[in-house]
Amino acid sequence: SEKGNDYAALVNKGLAHTYNSEYKEAEDTFTECAKLYPEDPVCDWRRAHSWFWRLRREQNTNLPKFDKKNKEAREEFQRFKLLINSGIEKVDAKITREENKDFYLYVKACLLSFRGGIEAKNESLLDARETLKEVLSFAEQSSYPDAKFIIGVANYFGANHPVIFWLAGLPRDEEKGLRLIFESTPGNKSPFIYDIYFFIFKIMIESKYGPHYTLQQKAGLFKDLYRAFPQNE
Repeated sequence: SEKGNDYAALVNKGLAHTYNSEYKEAEDTFTECAKLYPEDPVCDWRRAHSWFWRLRREQNTNLPKFDKKNKEAREEFQRFKLLINSGIEKVDAKITREENKDFYLYVKACLLSFRGGIEAKNESLLDARETLKEVLSFAEQSSYPDAKFIIGVANYFGANHPVIFWLAGLPRDEEKGLRLIFESTPGNKSPFIYDIYFFIFKIMIESKYGPHYTLQQKAGLFKDLYRAFPQNE
């Protein structure tokens, strides 16, 4: 339908900004998306994604920190939490109606992962632990191909922080994590698959596993990513 085409075009525009590291432009696009499609949780999810990554870049950190002594930062923290809650409320409505359930279970896992990220850095590690357990629970219920990636990332990061994840009762099987991450791409037609490809490229060039991949493999993926998103950092 024309409406469906307009929606897809807007989401793809936002994704292109995201994958080109143009996070503010992506935020603006998904804010517009949410206004035009107020019941759609994808707009909130990808706006939160772009917002989170913009803060990561500005602060040069993995998990953004909101300065509670600063009024503007406190207000931004509350707005971010409200956005996550809004997205979860919308996605729960989709799941209740059994509407594309596997996909929306995956979207809920993604939204919760951002909640867990800000909880870990700004609130309570105990809250973050419980949220991550929820992330894994919803990802494991989904057969959407990208959900396997979420489970893989949790195991991969868990192996890099084994004591914390062990104490929290969270997965930390690095071999399983890598296997699931790479298994999530073959035949995957998801519009969000570049989330996975950029993560795989990071593994190839920055992790201890870098030497396991040939220069040809690294160069091939780099060329594909650069061709599609030349502005990415």
